[in-house]
Order: sequence, then C-alpha cells, then structure tokens
Amino acid sequence: KLWRKPVANGTHPNTGRAAHAHRLPPQSAAACPRALSMQPQRSSGSFQRQRSSGSAHSRTPKNGGQQEKPEVRIESSATGIGLRDWCFGASLLVKDCIDELEPDCPSLQRMLEAIYCAAAALNNDNWRRFNELIWDRVHCQDHEVHGALIGKVEKTWRTFLNTPKGGATCVFLHIGTEPPSTPLCNLLTKMRWCGVIVGPVGPEPGNEDLVEYVRLDPGHERDRDECLALLGPSGGKVPKPAKFLLAFVNCVFNPMDPDPDSDEENLVFGTTREEEEEEEEQEQEEETADERRHVPSWERAKWVTTPPAGKEKRMLSTASGFGRLGITTEPDVRKRLRTLNMCLNVALNRLKDTGTLIILWPALPCHPVMFFLTASLRPLFARVHVVANDGIKTFESYIVCSDYRLKKASEAAPGEGGSALNSFMACAYRRPALDDVLLWTLPQPKEVEEALFGANGASLVNTYDQLWDTFAQKYKALAADLDLDVTRIKAARAKKERAKKEEESKPEKPDKTAKPAKPKAKADGGKKDAGRKSSDK
Repeated sequence: KLWRKPVANGTHPNTGRAAHAHRLPPQSAAACPRALSMQPQRSSGSFQRQRSSGSAHSRTPKNGGQQEKPEVRIESSATGIGLRDWCFGASLLVKDCIDELEPDCPSLQRMLEAIYCAAAALNNDNWRRFNELIWDRVHCQDHEVHGALIGKVEKTWRTFLNTPKGGATCVFLHIGTEPPSTPLCNLLTKMRWCGVIVGPVGPEPGNEDLVEYVRLDPGHERDRDECLALLGPSGGKVPKPAKFLLAFVNCVFNPMDPDPDSDEENLVFGTTREEEEEEEEQEQEEETADERRHVPSWERAKWVTTPPAGKEKRMLSTASGFGRLGITTEPDVRKRLRTLNMCLNVALNRLKDTGTLIILWPALPCHPVMFFLTASLRPLFARVHVVANDGIKTFESYIVCSDYRLKKASEAAPGEGGSALNSFMACAYRRPALDDVLLWTLPQPKEVEEALFGANGASLVNTYDQLWDTFAQKYKALAADLDLDVTRIKAARAKKERAKKEEESKPEKPDKTAKPAKPKAKADGGKKDAGRKSSDK
C-alpha cells in the first residue's frame, strides 16, 4: 500500500480519524497551524528510496553543489505536495484538502508519490526544470485533446463535432485570456464550424472568413460593463447568435504577470479615470497585444521557480495561516478569480440547450476550487468529465461538460438547478477588492464527496481517480525523461570535454623506438666540406 501508516495517538484535526504521516517535517507545524507535526513515513518498495546518510536524498549531483533533500523541496512549496499554488495563492487550502482526501484516494497517493520521487531523484537544475515544464507546456496538443481524447471519454463528441456537416449552421463561442490555438481553429473550421472569439488578444490570421474576433478583456474592470452586456437581451457586442452550441473557457494565467493597476480595483468605490489616461493605456495594451499575438501560450507563460523580488513572499503568504478576512490579499489573484467568473458567466448564459462546455483548468489538478466548479456544474449537465492528455508534451487539465440542461439551469427555485450558481456569479463579492479564494470552496463533506464521485468505476464519466492516475504517469515520465536524458547527456558531454582538455595539456613523450639524430657538423667543418665538394666538381 502506498499510503502512510497511521500514527499512534494521532487524530486528524477535522475528521477525528487516525492521522496519517504527512509529507512535511515536524518543524513545518509552526508555520502551518493545521499541519500534522509528524515525521514522514513511506512504504518500502522498488519505487521507494531509503532515507539514509548514503541515500539519493543527500547525494551530491554531478553538476556540482549539494542536492536539496526532498523534504526541503516539499516544504518550500507550502502545499505539502512539492508544487506551488501560484495561480490562486491558496497553499494552505490545498494542503488541508489533500490531508482530507489522501487516506481514501489511492490514485491521489500515486500522484503524490510520483512528485515525491521526482523531488528525491532529480538534482537541483532538473528539479527546477521539472517545475518549469509543468506550467510551461499548455495547449501543445490541442488537436489531439479536442479530437481523440475528448472523443474517448465522451462518446457523443465525434457526432457532435460533425453536426455542421448535416447542413445546420453551428457557431462556437471562445472566451478567455488567450485566443484558441491554430490547431484548434483548424480542427473546428474543417468541420464547418463558425466561431466568435472574445478576449484581449486576437487569434492568428487564417480563418477570418469563419471566425469573428471581439476585443474585450473579461478580467479588466474597464470592460466589465461591455462583458455584462453580453448577458443581456441585446447580446452587447455579440448580438448573434443568441445561443451557442459549443463554448470554450480558456483562462491561461501567467505567474509573472504584472499586478493590476490600482485604479482597476478602486473603480468599485466610484472613482473614475481620466479619458486621456484610458486612451493611452488602451494604446499600450494594443501594442502589447500585437507583439504577443503570434506567440503561443507555452512560450508566453514562462514560469520560473524563483519569482522576482516582492513576489516570493506573496506566493507563500498563506503558508503561515489564514488571513484576517480570508486568504486572498493580492490583486493579481482577485483578477484571476474575476476573469474566471466572468468567462463562466458568459459561457453558461449563452450556451444552447444540449450544448457542450469545455473549460481549461489552469491550476493544480487537486485544487479545492476545481472541486467547487465541477460540483456546481454537475446539476446543469448530463455528464461532467475531468481529463488530461497522456504523455509529457502538455500538462493542462480540462473540465468537459456535455448535454447542457437549459430548462434546469433556468429554474428560479432557491437551491435548485442553476439558481445557486447564478446567484454566486452575480454576487457582490465577485467585484474587485472583495473576492476571495475561500469563497470558491466547498464544505469539507461536499469536497470529499465530489473528489470521490464515481470512484472505483461506478460512473460513466471520467473521474478524479482517472485524472490523478494520468498525472501520476505524466509526472513519473517527465522526471525519468529529465533524469535519464538531460543529466546523462550533460555528464557525458562534460566527461568528453574534460578528457579532451587533459589530453591536450599532457606533454609529448619521446619515442624510444626512433633512432637518435646525428649531431650537426660544426660551422667551420661545414664550410671546408662545401669548398672541397666545389673543387672536386
């Protein structure tokens, strides 16, 4: 078994059941009030590494420098799993959630074991690269994801994609922080789909005859009124069609994005901007959008494990306890929540009956906010899948919602249908300077119920069990790829260079088999010999 052994006389702070040994060392309990102060205990096996003075945890890497122990890497993430929650800054919520779920989820344990073994096996450079690639590789296989992968988990997907070939006019809606990738646009347009793209950055050229672009930033307060107009009877800047058969929510966040302008959050209190400043800002954003337009997301979103000065402390701010009124204290996280809320609100309100909604999930695959979203969407759709593509070429997750129940979503009875979700999205707490990640989470029993939904093959949808197993294989394969290929190639190259330098620096040894050279004749003797030869001639 992969889960840890129960600790004697230890109980979980929430459930009261026997506590399991945690991944963090005892000193982390002082930094995290709800952490379990107990030494990690891992099961033995071929995939485990023994913790001894001569183990791989403390070995010196070939490239020089002392390798960090896995416990240090796990603790520095503040989530307890080794990967940071830079997207929503809710490290403590992720840690509490995993404490609740891990004892009952073997698939989650396998995913955590894969991350732990990567932290134990990789040297410092490769561990840094491991973290970079997980967030760097986004939208790298859009054709495979929206073709074979979704068709595998959702049996009606292929028939749904071929709907326009029957003569019907089908239009998709794409809203988010980035435009759809060229492979996705080509896939849909070849199937005779038309589309409307809403976002701050336009798509790459090539499908202008079938795709319309509307420039609106769903996360900026300046465009808030125009985005809300998309929900009205007139449709705002997208009057037709009134409903879309297919909708995409594509919120790709960059951890190194600059903080939002202070005026953006102050607008909620009634302050306004000068028209000249607004025009100047818009011109600058247009120039930036033009420069970034032809750059794919996996090249724009460059993750670094060591953030610039000023962001390191804020990324780990939730590791020392809850905030005064919540856990979200930074404007960049609130802007991400605002963007996600606006995109979901527009997509759901403009989705046609029996339609399909595809949401890109930008954060960790075991995040409490993800559980909140899938639990809120299940009553509105016949099937809700959580999927990720196999392999190490791309690392994003998707929430695939099929067969939209428009009638149920329109029910106004409190707590029934879509009234609860609509009330949440239209709540005053969704405004700038007020939203908090803590409001986007479920109560503990509901969270466990959602994570275990359809476990052990009891459902027709793709569940979190399958998602975590997929990520376990992805993390394991990525760590093996970095450890075997990158490290060995660099070591072999360095070895060859050292051998070449040593060979060049060695002095040449005299050849013992060669005959000794005859001594040269003296200068005078040479002249006499030359004169004698000339006289003979």
